[in-house]
Amino acid sequence: MFYVWAAVVWLVDWLTKYWVSHAMELGQTIPIWPGVLHITYHLNAGAAFSILQNQRWLFVAVTLVVIAGILSAKRRTHRHSTLAALALLLGGAVGNLWDRLVTGQVVDFIDVRIIHFPIFNVADSCITVAVAWMVVEALLAGRGSHREREL
Repeated sequence: MFYVWAAVVWLVDWLTKYWVSHAMELGQTIPIWPGVLHITYHLNAGAAFSILQNQRWLFVAVTLVVIAGILSAKRRTHRHSTLAALALLLGGAVGNLWDRLVTGQVVDFIDVRIIHFPIFNVADSCITVAVAWMVVEALLAGRGSHREREL
């Protein structure tokens, strides 16, 4: 099921990016909740917050290393929650890697305007949720082992 969930994440990411890039003009925005949430078609040739613009092959190389790390971590864990987080992470990484390989840019469209946050996509969302999930798991595991040492 791990690879199925990763593939579902990639497919949803790809379908949403496909829809945005074929149904909208670059820069066009559709207010979902005016002033709060918009769908805005944006291309990003950099990383988060548009840093390191036009470093396509650097991002491809880093993503391939990250994917190898995810697959290595998958082999070492049997916890369902960790596997779920890793599947989200893999699907998101492959989603953005696909864009970089095919076009050299990532399609972004989720525009949260209430906090002036950078425009992002489904893959970015899954990566963020997966990393937060694993951080919480690690903190809770550390807390549990700390309590065990006290006993």
